Amino acid sequence: MKIHKTHDACGKSCPMLMIELNKAINSMSAGQVLAFICNDQMSNMDIPLWCKRTDNKLLEMTKTDGVFRYHIIKGERLPVTPRKRDFSRY
Repeated sequence: MKIHKTHDACGKSCPMLMIELNKAINSMSAGQVLAFICNDQMSNMDIPLWCKRTDNKLLEMTKTDGVFRYHIIKGERLPVTPRKRDFSRY
C-alpha cells in the first residue's frame, strides 16, 4: 500500500484531533492514502465513525505501545444537490 501523506497528531485530543484529521484529508485527492498517527484513546471509536460519515474508507487500524496508526483512503464525495422546497401550501 502506498502512503501519500503522513500526519502525526500525537498529544492532541478531540476536538483538535478531528480538526487536524479533516485538514489533512481535505488537502489530498480522492483515492490517496493518509497515514494518521495519534495517541488519543478515544480515537479508536471516533475515527472509524468519522470515516463512515464522510465517505472515506478506513483501510487499517493498528495500536502499538499506546499509539494508534490509521490508514485512510480518501473517498470521492459526490456533490450534494439542494432539494427544492414547496412553499405553496403555506
